[in-house]
Amino acid sequence: MRFIPIFLLLSFFLGCEEVDSYKSGETYIKFFGTSSKEQGVDIISLSDGYLLLGNTESSLSGSSVMLVKADKKGNEEWQAVYEGDLNEDKAVGMIQLENDNIVILSNRNDTTGILSYTKPDGSDLNENEPIVLKPTTENIQVRYNSIEPLTEGGFLIVGEIKNPQNEWDMLSMKLDDNGTIIWEKVEGYKGDEGSDDLGNASAEDGAQFYYLFGSVDILKVNSSSEEVVVSDMRTVSVNRLGNIVWDKQVSTFENEYGVAIKNYNGDFYILGRRESSATDKDIIFSQLDANGNAGALIEYGGNGIDVGNDMIITPSGIFITGSSNQNSGSEDILVLKLNFQGEVIWQSTAGYEGVDFGSKILIEEDNSIVVVGTGFFGNNDKICLLKLDESGNLSKL
Repeated sequence: MRFIPIFLLLSFFLGCEEVDSYKSGETYIKFFGTSSKEQGVDIISLSDGYLLLGNTESSLSGSSVMLVKADKKGNEEWQAVYEGDLNEDKAVGMIQLENDNIVILSNRNDTTGILSYTKPDGSDLNENEPIVLKPTTENIQVRYNSIEPLTEGGFLIVGEIKNPQNEWDMLSMKLDDNGTIIWEKVEGYKGDEGSDDLGNASAEDGAQFYYLFGSVDILKVNSSSEEVVVSDMRTVSVNRLGNIVWDKQVSTFENEYGVAIKNYNGDFYILGRRESSATDKDIIFSQLDANGNAGALIEYGGNGIDVGNDMIITPSGIFITGSSNQNSGSEDILVLKLNFQGEVIWQSTAGYEGVDFGSKILIEEDNSIVVVGTGFFGNNDKICLLKLDESGNLSKL
């Protein structure tokens, strides 16, 4: 089933470079950063505002982790840059523990991971010694892509590890609140050789199992009887000890990559990306049954790039953020609302020139939709924060 969005109906052409192209001070679209290039990565809603996680190129290393605190109206209160010496650190995500402390996951120099702990006010960001995450499994490279809190305490990290055969395998780690590794698992898909198995996200059912989500390369025979390597979305269910319960992929003849998996009332929904070419990408969405089998794959996109980077589910529907270039030659921030049957309720875009995209999305108690991402503003990329009402209209300040 394929939906072709009519972006002209519910689109917002907001010039991230030109103040005159939107009503500055009236609509809720905010930019944060330094004089260098920045990227928005994650967001946490606090009682008195928002904590934004991003990357900045203002340091000598080329990339450093950046925190920004804004009030509920999007006014910046402070910003801090994590001083990682001359290491290149790229933020992956952050969570808030029950004691209110913030845990930040980042990749360092493409060889290891870093856990940084700080208070919500960022006052001790550079005072605490970071925890270095080095897998015990033999490897030549490691990438971490996701950090998620667990109901019993601690958190789950998902990524991939490059083995000595130069192949990527899915990597998962369970850690306690102090960052101590409880277990580490490496899951190559059913032992297939020569394939890349990537880990991108995780979810839990709150009782017995964790669900690891990503993609895997599979050798297939197409309709022309030719052997081709195709990427499939992959879900791995593991128990509390990290042992596999089942391992399933969504099999098509298109290259598809897993992006996010969410648990809503015991039902699991997956968000992915279908790539026909570098300039033709679509959002794909489905629901898993109890055994990990996907229902109908629903596709959203036109002739160009439509990408989903995150989703959140509430009683009113499913909200996705990412990017689309249907309105212009460059990508704009996309916010999409679906019902539980996967039908589009509304869609909105925000952007102008340059590549703009949403990275994370959350829903506030008043049903407003908050997105953090990256917007081109002042001739450079900046951390971008925008808020929409429940109908998809940009909120007024």
